[in-house]
Amino acid sequence: MFYDSIVRHVNRHLGNCVTYRGEGTGNSRIDVLAVAMEGHTILITAGMSCQPPDCIPSCPAYIPEICNNSRAELVVGLPAKWSLPEARELFETWVGNIRNLAMYPHNNHTCIKAGTTIPEGDPQSWHHRAYFFTKPTFLSEGFCKLSIGELTIDFLGVVPILPEEYDLVLKHGNRRLLSHLKEKGVTEIMCPQLGRWAAR
Repeated sequence: MFYDSIVRHVNRHLGNCVTYRGEGTGNSRIDVLAVAMEGHTILITAGMSCQPPDCIPSCPAYIPEICNNSRAELVVGLPAKWSLPEARELFETWVGNIRNLAMYPHNNHTCIKAGTTIPEGDPQSWHHRAYFFTKPTFLSEGFCKLSIGELTIDFLGVVPILPEEYDLVLKHGNRRLLSHLKEKGVTEIMCPQLGRWAAR
């Protein structure tokens, strides 16, 4: 039910999508939908919301009404040229990245909501390896939420952040980071000039 509703929602608001199927079956599978838009390719996960977050009460992110009644899918915008054959590796890397991020809550007994920040790998050795989740700024209000019965699916933008920006969150909180990103013109659209593709 969730999966089909997400695909219809994406097709209605963004246009026809191409599906990159994940591994697994049923609710354990997370696909990535790709939609070509002017100047960009939008990637959207489909399947992260099919099961509730496995969030344990001792987790700092545990808020019962959020963890029990809300679900999320992830969104990121890539430069359109990354879909071309010569840049296909970058495109496929990000298909894998966003799918892995969508699996993170279920693998780590937590949940992702607007304002969540996730470091990846060894904090002493990352290079552009942290992610911040926020309400998408480049898509319509109508797209950003999908209600199915009593449940709400939030579509969250994925923003790769630099190590010093992750440090900013730890010291001063999410609002300072949001202000900083706005000042720098950083959104969920990947900007290669700023080194924010977080490519492997």
